[in-house]
Formats: sequence, structure tokens, C-alpha cells
Amino acid sequence: MLYPSSIFIIFLLCGIPSSSSSHNISLNATVCDDGGSTSDPSPTPGVLLNDTIKCLAQKSAVQAHGVCDNDKSRIHGFAQCRGDLTGEDCVSCVLEAGNRVATECGGGRGGAVLGRAYGDDCVVFVQRNRFSASTNQSPVKGPECGGTDEDGSGRSSAAIGDVFRELIGEDIVKRNGSFARGNLSSEVYGVAQCWGTWGVECGNCLAGAGDALDGICSGSAEGGVVFDGCLLRYQTTSEDPPTPVTNMSPPPNPEASSQRDTSKSGRSQSFYFFIAGMILVSICIILILVFWKFIKPAKLRKAMSSLPKPLQAPDFFSGNLRTISYFDYETLKKATKNFHPSKQLGRGGFGPVYEGKLGDGREIAVKRLALEKSQQGEAEFLAEVRMITSIQHKNLLRLLGCCSDGEQRLLVYEYMKNKSLDAIIYGRRSENAMFLDWKTRFQIILGVARGLQYLHEDSHLRIVHRDIKASNILLDEKFQPKIGDFGLARFFPEDQAYLSTNFAGTLGYTAPEYAIRGELSEKADIYSFGVLVLEIVSCRKNTDLTLSPEMQYLPEYAWKLYERSLVMALVDPQLVENGVVEIRDVLQTIHVALLCLQPYPSIRPRMSEIVAMLTCKVDDMPTPVRPAFLDRKRRYEESSSLNSWETISAGYSSPLKSESPSLDHHFQSPQTPVSTPLALGYR
Repeated sequence: MLYPSSIFIIFLLCGIPSSSSSHNISLNATVCDDGGSTSDPSPTPGVLLNDTIKCLAQKSAVQAHGVCDNDKSRIHGFAQCRGDLTGEDCVSCVLEAGNRVATECGGGRGGAVLGRAYGDDCVVFVQRNRFSASTNQSPVKGPECGGTDEDGSGRSSAAIGDVFRELIGEDIVKRNGSFARGNLSSEVYGVAQCWGTWGVECGNCLAGAGDALDGICSGSAEGGVVFDGCLLRYQTTSEDPPTPVTNMSPPPNPEASSQRDTSKSGRSQSFYFFIAGMILVSICIILILVFWKFIKPAKLRKAMSSLPKPLQAPDFFSGNLRTISYFDYETLKKATKNFHPSKQLGRGGFGPVYEGKLGDGREIAVKRLALEKSQQGEAEFLAEVRMITSIQHKNLLRLLGCCSDGEQRLLVYEYMKNKSLDAIIYGRRSENAMFLDWKTRFQIILGVARGLQYLHEDSHLRIVHRDIKASNILLDEKFQPKIGDFGLARFFPEDQAYLSTNFAGTLGYTAPEYAIRGELSEKADIYSFGVLVLEIVSCRKNTDLTLSPEMQYLPEYAWKLYERSLVMALVDPQLVENGVVEIRDVLQTIHVALLCLQPYPSIRPRMSEIVAMLTCKVDDMPTPVRPAFLDRKRRYEESSSLNSWETISAGYSSPLKSESPSLDHHFQSPQTPVSTPLALGYR
């Protein structure tokens, strides 16, 4: 339920100029949503949308906010201006924002939300359903940063955080529903405001906005961010002198206002607001007295502790963000020689990665994100920042810092001397080729398994990576593996077996239930891990169309060799030639990989079980289930029954069980031997 006395909060922290002032950054944003359902599927007539916007502008001219409902057309509108705007400026801002909704969102078609326009000075919401508090804690626009602290005093890195924490943490909660303007700091000038639809969570919204600016715009002379329920911006210079503190009443609750009769009345709206506010304040006082007098403090604390805590995963800016460094864009540009192509280490799904060297001699890897100019693109950047700052493990790539400068979004990681695993196992033979012995390969496999075990089971957050593949495994100077690229990672609720979501990842590594039905769980990472293990053992890609048909898809080829008790034919020939491979360890590792590739998620082992199987000599492991892709019609018809996989029986036992064929069988080669070597050079 929304409370009118607590839904509107606006503080002019330190004399920021109103809409007439110029800013180097813009917080204008428009969000359209045609999703959802409604009982009236017909298109919204443009004239009704325009009438709603005009109605909002007329009401805003009087009291800087307005609610307009048309139950017959099922259109509900809400507008609110910054508390220090004049009536004329407020009307202009509302009309301009409403025009953005009409032109950019097209009025919507059968959706629950027609559009929301956010700006520096006002917001306009036009939607089909009645207003309620938003649960979206992601930024709609920003953080946008501009300029630098010219006098070098460090105001923007010290004073900003202190001012925001002091005012947002204390005054806004205590003076809920008021408007203040005054000189609260001689160094930082800012404005904070919540929209009337946000409700009692305004304090949380502004706290998140403060963390956003403190974490990303540190060192900038100006910054701002817009969330679904609030706006926060600051600057280190003021064009207007501080003025005495003034007060004003809060705007109406849109949910309550939409239920009142919309017919014209001679009574002033302010009278209704006053009465509603007084009634609600009285009810709150009575409830507080009842709790204070009749409920013991211990029982009250017990009842409060049993309440469900809000989900923190969407809150991209947390205190952990302050444990990393903020890098200046010019510093990173210089370190990478203006992002020269010769410095490029590789390219991921969200942009290229460059090698760099800071002035103090530290080597770094800079990921330059190519994000969409939208809320989704910003969310991808914030997701990876928060994801990596919330977890720490020796087998996870460490984030050193980040950079947000205008449209530039960069992540700075520790530099891995031996680059990514794919550069080694997919490389070609050359004079400078790198060869990994079995001990090193097993070290990489076990390290990746332990990193995934931490993400799935040992971290305080349950995380699914979604993109485990060779190019996302980085190697340090001792070939210790580190899992990188958390741009697709997802927080996973503790009480759910799987999430239904859109597919994201790399084909060839993707579990069938996720690729086909969108069912995501930790078992999707385990399937990808199984494919990766086969690549490391065989030193080839999971799909290679240059090979003969029966060898092109690595998991399928491995299963066929397993059924014929010829698993050793899968191993990189160079390992066997060097004679330094432990046959039993190799067979056990391949067996674990096949268990990871089980067709049903429920029968795939957990990562802790995988680590146990890899670190212990197990004589009797579960027998893998025949995968579904071996039962479908063959993709290729072989002319000779001798070479046809159709003739292979599915009844062979695990080569590690006591009744298995002898190990000599595993040294036999198929008709076409594996020809992909491990020798390679850097890309």
C-alpha cells in the first residue's frame, strides 16, 4: 500500500539551479513497454493520449504535479516536476516529456504500459493499469558523469559521498514529504527527488542512486542518475546562491487519486490532500502507540526479523563497488596506446579486450564494452561490475576497477600472461608452439571445476556463469586457470530448481534443456564444463567441420568411442607420443566429462561431486546414460557398415568398472585417427 504522506520526497541539497541552468550531462530517457495484457486489445487512440498529456500539463501548472484518469479509455497519467520549478517551466517540461511518450512509444497496443518519460526536471507516466510502486531497482539512465574536479581538491571523491549519505540516510527519512533548499555543503550542490508512484521505498531508491554516483562518477565535477522511482544529481559549482529553506506539501498518491471520482468539483484539490494526509498521519500515530504499548520489544524484533528481506540481486550498486578502483579514461587510453589493434588480446561477446601498462608498471587487461545505448546495455555493464566485486576466489578473474566516461564503459582486470585457453588448444603447430603436458592440463581442469564449485555452492550468492568455454578461461604465468567474462552470469534464487529465461551463451557448449526450453540451472554450467574437458583432453574444438563426418561434433564422437571401448583414441596424440600421460587418470577424467554430458540435468553430478571424482582414484563410478543425439536418424550415411556408427552397441559398461574391457582396447584407433594436435602459437 502506498502512503500519501511518504511518497513524495524532494531535497535541493545545495542550491542547484533550476531548469534554466545548463548542464553538461542529460538525464532524459524514455521507456516504452507494449508487453502485458488488458481486457481491451484495441489500439489506444492518439487523441486520448494527447488529452491525457494536456490534462497533466494543466494540473502541473498549479501544483507542480498531477494525476489524470480516464476509466472509460483505461488510460492513467501521472506527471511530477522538480519542486523548485516555476509553473511555466513545469508545464513546458511536462508537454515536452509527454510528446516524447507519444512519438517514441506510439501510444502502445494492448500493453499494460504505454510509456514513461524521465527528464532532468520532470517525469510523465502514461499507462493502462493503475499506478503502484515499481520493483525495478536498475538505473533507467546513467550514471552520467561529466567534467573533472578542476582545482584538484578531491571534492567529488570525498564530499559527494559524505553529503549524500548524510542527507539521504537521515533527513529524507525524518522529513519525509517535505521540500528543502539550502546551503548544506560548501563543496557539493545537488538535487534528489522521488516520484509519487514510488511509495515508502523512496529511501532505498535514493540510497542506491547515491551509491551509483559515488562509485562510478568519483572524480567527476558533475554526475546524475535516474532510477524508476527517483532522480539524483550533483555538481561542484553553483550558478545560484544558496537560499533559505522552504517547505511544500507532497504530491497525491496516484493509486489513491485514480480511485476518486474524476468529475469536476468546486472544492480545491489541496483540501483533499490535506484531509487525506491528516487521516493517514493519525492512523500511523495510533498504530505506533498500539505497537509501543501492547507488543513487547522482544516479540516485535522477532516479528520484524521473520519478514522476508528484499532481493538484492537487481541492486547493481552495493557497498562492494567501493572496494575497486576508478580509472580515468585518458589513463586507460594511454595505457593501451589509444586502444591500438596490436594491443588487442581478443574479443568477447560485449567488446574487445586490450593489453595495457599503467604508469607504475602494472600490466592490466582492459575490456572495452560495446554496449547498446539503452537501459539494457547499461545493465549489462553494471551486472558484470557487481557480479565480480561480490565474489572472490583464486580461480575467478579479479576485477581491478572500472571506468565510466560519457558513453565509454570499461572494465580493468588483472593481466593473465598466458592469455586464454583457446589460444593454446586451438593453435597450430609452429616453431614457438606451446605444449601442455597432462599434469598442466589436469591442473586447468581441476581449477575450473573448483571455480565453478565456488559459484554454485560455496559463494554467498548462487551464481550460474552461462558461458563456460575455452576463450573465457584465462591462464596466469603458472598456468593456473581463472574463469572470466561474467557478462552473462545470473544470480540464482535459492528456492528454485531452475529459471525460465531467454537463451544466452555459446552454441556447442550449451545444455539441451537450456538451448531448447530455456530452463537454466547450475547443471547448464556442468554440461559446458564437460564439453570443455573433452576439448582439453583431445586438443580440438567441440565442432570441426574439416574432419570426417563422424568426428565433427566432439561430444558425439567421444560417446561413440566410449561405446566401442576406444576412449584413448580421443586423447591428443602428442600426449601419448611423449609417454608422460597417466592412462588411468585420463580415462577417469574423460568418464567424468561424459557424466557431465548426461541428457537430463537431474542425473548430472554437482560440482562438488565432480571435484571429488577428479581428486580421488575412484574404481566404480556411475555409468553414463546414452545421450539422445545417438538415437536420432544419422546425419550422414556411411557407405561401409564397418565404419558406420549405426552398428555400435549401446550396452558397453564404463571402461573404469571392473567388468570393463581391458585397457589395451582403449589404445586401438578408429578408422580415421584424431589429427588435431596441441602444438600452437599465440593468436
